[in-house]
Amino acid sequence: MKCDEPVTKYQLRADRNNQHHFRWWSSGRIYLQDCKQERDKAYKEERGNTIRSNGKREDASAASEMMGLLERTVAHMEKMNSYNETNSESLLKMVREKDSINNKLKKDLEFLQLQRTEDHRRITGLERLLRESWNGVKTAIITIAQ
Repeated sequence: MKCDEPVTKYQLRADRNNQHHFRWWSSGRIYLQDCKQERDKAYKEERGNTIRSNGKREDASAASEMMGLLERTVAHMEKMNSYNETNSESLLKMVREKDSINNKLKKDLEFLQLQRTEDHRRITGLERLLRESWNGVKTAIITIAQ
């Protein structure tokens, strides 16, 4: 007889005669207690299975949440790496341009210094020529005046 089936007087009498199943029988108490124990056992097993399945579901949910977090982290890191690569390439290009401009400025400065030196030499030569010419004019005026 199963515990969830209704109990009749005939079944109670039949169970009362079944000595090996119950040790004592007094007005159906042992049978009802045995059914309650079976139900409790079945409930505990079901509850344990439910808890285990809920635990497995929670574990799976936590794992999928962690995978999602990991995927978002990896995507963010890839984005930042891409940004850093682009940024470093841009900075490297700017440094190369700055170096190129500095080299051009150095060459232009050297050229201007050479031009200044050449201009100074020409001016000095013209001043000398003018002095010599002026001395020659002075000499000519002095000789005419005498």
